[in-house]
Amino acid sequence: MAQNSIWVVIYHAGTVQYGASAACLLGPWAINSAGECLLYTEEVGGSNPSSPTICAYSRSEASMATLFIDADACPVTRDAISIAREHGFVVVLVCNGTQNVDRYLTRTGVSAVKVSSGHDAADFAIIERLQPEDAVVTQDIGLAAMVLGRGAAAIGVRGRVFYRATIDAEMAVRHAEARVRRSGGRTGGPAPFTEDDRERFRFALNRMLS
Repeated sequence: MAQNSIWVVIYHAGTVQYGASAACLLGPWAINSAGECLLYTEEVGGSNPSSPTICAYSRSEASMATLFIDADACPVTRDAISIAREHGFVVVLVCNGTQNVDRYLTRTGVSAVKVSSGHDAADFAIIERLQPEDAVVTQDIGLAAMVLGRGAAAIGVRGRVFYRATIDAEMAVRHAEARVRRSGGRTGGPAPFTEDDRERFRFALNRMLS
């Protein structure tokens, strides 16, 4: 996936001072957990702020590709963040309020969206923010199908890349297994997550984001 430039509008003392590609800013910058871009510089538009200047942007202004992580009980959150940052992606963790993701939010380019614990709340929060250049990490085949329908990429936590050519068959298997369970039958659950799974995930995500 190709990385696009991120454009920001810099505000100081409530007025627009400067607009530029992040690569051309006058000092180091970061995106904090509130989705604000912080510019660390001694001179912006002729002013000398004593603290970082807050740069506001919307998705239409910031076209940098995003890796969304369906973070509820996700075993590869740390790995996904590390790889995404290596490839210049920003990261959005989507989870319900019971998940403690604050430890990740001190990293540059990582933010979180907290949703209710309602069924599919995280799925819809991701889909409404998704753009074709984005990618999603998820254990949910249903969400993966919606992601592919939006033209974005999806990968499972064990490194399985989802494809439009096969997602219908995978959805059919999921529905068949659900019918068996509703009728009182039993289906095999997933195997325990292993370090081999982690390595497969890291390799596949690296390849996907390259």
